[in-house]
Amino acid sequence: MFIFEGASIKESNPGLTGTGIPTRQNGFTTGNRTLRDLIAFSLHVQPYQVTGGSPWLDDLRFDVTVLTERPEAHRKSQETPQERTRARVRQLLAARFHLQLREEKKEMPVYDLESDKATRLKPAPGCGSMSVDQTYESNLIQTLSIEIRALGVDMAQLCDTLGNILERRVVDRTGLAETYDFQLKFALGTSASGKQSEELTGASLSTALKEQLGLRLTRKEAPVSTWVIERADKPTEN
Repeated sequence: MFIFEGASIKESNPGLTGTGIPTRQNGFTTGNRTLRDLIAFSLHVQPYQVTGGSPWLDDLRFDVTVLTERPEAHRKSQETPQERTRARVRQLLAARFHLQLREEKKEMPVYDLESDKATRLKPAPGCGSMSVDQTYESNLIQTLSIEIRALGVDMAQLCDTLGNILERRVVDRTGLAETYDFQLKFALGTSASGKQSEELTGASLSTALKEQLGLRLTRKEAPVSTWVIERADKPTEN
């Protein structure tokens, strides 16, 4: 285990599944995450936006706990608890992995998430939570069935989840400022190699969003920030 001023990181036990990266008011705890996952979380981007690095970045997995200052210490700050947590994770990665990144802009496909006039979303009280269930059905083209269940979730959180599924940036253009309860079910087609078919992905998901939630995806090309890993060392003991 490696300790860094209120933070710890250790290699995960083999065979465990990911536990997500939940944020808390004073930090977060996560398990079985690659360094690429952690970099993406710290920058609030998708893993596909983090390129380069040695193969071990996607092989080794880590359990991480990060504690930030108590909320009272930042009452006058404009940063949200999530922003403070992400900044703390960036400090941890720089200290433990000697991480160095270079930002680049690339023209890439992106999606705008927009609202139809007949949106089916209704505001809901409560804290935000979202779960994603995925199951495969085998045939000539694999079908990945996905169900998103959301309680008190805002559109920014939905965009993050859709972006992770599509491996494309999804930008909130809905103008919807409340939190919502909803379920979304759709299917993705994949090739024999396991790669998602973008045509099937976009069409299937777009149809589900329109019919079930009254939302739509509009595809376009736009400059997207990507981060190239220039240095990342395996962590060592203090």
